Amino acid sequence: MSRTDLIGERDQADNPVFDASVRTATPWGDVMEFFGESPGTFKPGGLFQESVHYLSRPLTPNSTVISTALLARLDDDRHRRWFVNRARRLTGDPGATFETVALNHKLHQYNYQSTDGWWVGSADFPDYATWVTRDDTIWSGEPIGYGFFEYLRGWMLFSRELAAKRVPFHVLPNARWWDEANVDLPGYPDTLYKLQDAALRASILFLETSPKSGWGWQEAEYVKVANLLRARGKTVVEIDSDAGLLGE
Repeated sequence: MSRTDLIGERDQADNPVFDASVRTATPWGDVMEFFGESPGTFKPGGLFQESVHYLSRPLTPNSTVISTALLARLDDDRHRRWFVNRARRLTGDPGATFETVALNHKLHQYNYQSTDGWWVGSADFPDYATWVTRDDTIWSGEPIGYGFFEYLRGWMLFSRELAAKRVPFHVLPNARWWDEANVDLPGYPDTLYKLQDAALRASILFLETSPKSGWGWQEAEYVKVANLLRARGKTVVEIDSDAGLLGE
């Protein structure tokens, strides 16, 4: 089952609302030119050149890069309805395929105050060689009319609609969402409250409690947030993503 924010290749035949994909005005020729001088090979997937494609990361300069999915608009009611109904079927019965589904988030990719673009040819990814050094997934083009506000709104609605249909889901929140010293992003009032509200609807919270470079927190501050969430009746699983391990 694909992520909430993607329409995977196998799902594209099952999802009747292709216009729920994020659109771009980036010419397909620019996408191909981005890879033109790279020693790796680009294999585009599908024929939806007006849609934003989610590209696999190049592990080496010689890697083959493919389009793994189309970027889905979370604020499109039809896409959420399709995903939630499918998730309900896959989690709702004894012996179901999944115990929970992931309400993942890529908020940092849409926060253009901390990034200069997450697509090919942007200031952050001006060429293929730079992309290889970043070791990340990027998009095939710049989205039209779909930024942080639209993404956050759709993500919140996803949490409400999954909960309303009694679909068990999990979230990997950032502990800093509960940092009293944190502030909202300029132009996006109540951002932290909205993130907290959406996360608290989840059945399970996977919480990073290992100090990360640049975040400025010590382990005790992460544990404080974990205990706060447990006191509110939430199931919290502590993780250390650097070690690739789940905690207790």
